[in-house]
Amino acid sequence: MIQRAVLAAALLAGATVARAQAASEPDQQPLEACRNHPGWTPTGAAICAREATDAADQRIAVLMREARSRALALRSADLAASQADWQRYRDLHCGLFDRGDGSSGSQTPADVQLCRLARTLRRESELRELIYLMGPR
Repeated sequence: MIQRAVLAAALLAGATVARAQAASEPDQQPLEACRNHPGWTPTGAAICAREATDAADQRIAVLMREARSRALALRSADLAASQADWQRYRDLHCGLFDRGDGSSGSQTPADVQLCRLARTLRRESELRELIYLMGPR
């Protein structure tokens, strides 16, 4: 009897994790639209990625407000610090595409912006997952 209860609990936990993992996959459509638009130059791709990143940043701001709500009871100071650290990481990591010595090429601005978009979409997904897992308290 105890073994059945443990098995049932494990199956339920697995189902919860599977749903959370599925919810954590970022929406790749904005990234693919900027990366694969026919006839776009690197400049066009960079502009597209910057605009999509700005839109994702706005959605993240909404998620941050939701995460700070009383219903979730997440520590506001820690949440703000993690977001600031994440933004710094994103910008430093994606800035590595630019060698800084003039040898990076004309594709570099697009590479930097596409990287920032990919990281931002992932962060948005991670925050959605956090909110889902914490649920209303």
